[in-house]
Amino acid sequence: MGKRPTIDWRSLTVQMVVSIAALVLLTAAAVGLPAILLIRNQVESQAWAQVTQGIQATQAIYSGAQSNINDLATLTAQRPTLKQLLTQGDVGSLSSYLQTLQVGTDLDLLLICNNEQQLLAQAGPTLDGEICDSVTESGFYTLSSEANKQIWLLAPDIIADGANILGRVIVGIALDDEFVQKLRSQTGIEHTLLADEQPFASSFAEGPAAWKEGTHNEISKSIGGLENPAGFEVQGQPYYVSRITTIDPKFIDEVA
Repeated sequence: MGKRPTIDWRSLTVQMVVSIAALVLLTAAAVGLPAILLIRNQVESQAWAQVTQGIQATQAIYSGAQSNINDLATLTAQRPTLKQLLTQGDVGSLSSYLQTLQVGTDLDLLLICNNEQQLLAQAGPTLDGEICDSVTESGFYTLSSEANKQIWLLAPDIIADGANILGRVIVGIALDDEFVQKLRSQTGIEHTLLADEQPFASSFAEGPAAWKEGTHNEISKSIGGLENPAGFEVQGQPYYVSRITTIDPKFIDEVA
């Protein structure tokens, strides 16, 4: 059996081959690394752009919802039958009438308060607290029902018959998991609704429980004026997140 050839590492030819190979590898790395960084930066920029577009769409939806809830409160307060029942003191028929009104709307709650801020009748879940006293203007409220605690978008309006004030109507929609699922389908991004840093509804598959198990990672650099930009990982899926805090000081929508 012949002897296996050996490489003479001191040979000028071998050293030249090694040098050329090293140069090729260094050149490839020098060219490839910036390309990888460029691609990563482009992907991040596209992701943040999607978040920004989603926030803009979300703000428009909330603005429309607030305008709509105010209009519904006004229209409900102007119902002639409602005024008639209050004038006659027919409290027994009020609840049935409110339930009939509710069928033709997207409202989750309709209720009537008298001038002493006492609840007379309602259609929808029974909410804890002095709702007739606490709901003085249109906005977001965190209220408890027999089932759970939720964020509500509520709007009041005065029921008047000429100069005679008969009471007030309060109408509202629940910002629950069903609401944020619709919001996701309209905006293309995930939504988690928070009050006092507690999640009350989320479009993630497991709802608020999934959000609680997620991990936020702060981002030190500013991202196009977004509020609280961060990395977020939930159920093994990474996201870029930001918060909408300008809609109402008591309410936050974290988008991902």
